[in-house]
Amino acid sequence: MYRTVYGLFWKNFKAVAEKRKTKGAEDKRLVHRYHRQIGLIISFILFMFITSGAFHIIIQLRNGKVAKPEYAQLIDRSELVLSNLQLTLPDSSINRIALAKFNNHTYYQITNYKKRVLYFDTTTGTELKDGDTKFAAFLSDYYGDGKTRAQPTITRIGQFDNEYGFINKRLPVQKVSYANGENRYIETTTAKLATKVAGIDRAEGLSFIFLHKFFWMTWAGKNIRDIVSMLAALTVLVVSLLGLTAFIKNK
Repeated sequence: MYRTVYGLFWKNFKAVAEKRKTKGAEDKRLVHRYHRQIGLIISFILFMFITSGAFHIIIQLRNGKVAKPEYAQLIDRSELVLSNLQLTLPDSSINRIALAKFNNHTYYQITNYKKRVLYFDTTTGTELKDGDTKFAAFLSDYYGDGKTRAQPTITRIGQFDNEYGFINKRLPVQKVSYANGENRYIETTTAKLATKVAGIDRAEGLSFIFLHKFFWMTWAGKNIRDIVSMLAALTVLVVSLLGLTAFIKNK
């Protein structure tokens, strides 16, 4: 943060340098000089990082409510009337098998190699149509505040975007959207709420991806954006090392 402040007071430091130049004194402190100059160059980037980080902390404090316990399910072995080996699916297409219990029914939750999630009744073996959507709606109600809302719109999210960034880590998820603008992102394979976005949370998410993850450079392509962000991080490291070196020399 001190480098950002330093950038704001650059004129003061420049005046000192000009005074030294007028007296004909040479500044031989190369480490100090490069530390100041590079620090000034990246002060704007650091200011963006600080703004995003501070905004994130404020929102977390504002939303500092006790989280609802994760959805837990208790399944009795007697409910597994039909073996999963009897399902009408080729073994070569199955990546993962789990169990899911909701709306008074128990299902085999099958994830295939295309990351699609299917549900088969453990009693009859019948596939539940739009099962992942229905499970997401059930979990969204569980993680909600108990208030009755209109039927939500549910969309599968297979990649990160401006609202659901990679900071959430979980993919794929089901996006449960309500008329009041609130979105809940549900990972059905773990029955967890990945994140909830509503109002100010959306602004905080946008500030993170634009100020912290350089999404303002999307026009240049992902590779260029990643290179610029890595160079920025490297420059911060160089300035920090120069500052440490200057501090040690002063001692």
